[in-house]
Amino acid sequence: EDGKDAEALALSRRYRAAAGPDPDALALEAVALANLGESARAIEAIHEARQSVGEGWRAAELEARIRARAGDAPGAVEALRKLEAEGRVDRSVLRADAAYLPIALDPVWVKFLNVEESR
Repeated sequence: EDGKDAEALALSRRYRAAAGPDPDALALEAVALANLGESARAIEAIHEARQSVGEGWRAAELEARIRARAGDAPGAVEALRKLEAEGRVDRSVLRADAAYLPIALDPVWVKFLNVEESR
């Protein structure tokens, strides 16, 4: 699997070099980096992608998904809290989203999904 992530990373970087800035390509790179165990570089890619899409809900959602892939449950929850304040969090959708599997058993994530739903 590392081979596919490394290949996706290389292809995305070549695409961005030819086409210019692209938040979706940066998101792909962040996922590939997280899958390769390069969490710090994945977070850098998230920040770069966020800058290109602005600070709206899409940027917060992107950050939450990438942080989850990197195994950063507190960071994912923090990003989702921004969406929660806007009424954009549907916990049933989050439970079913494969992007959050790496943090599925993390106590911070479990609390966010379950305890706080009763607010």
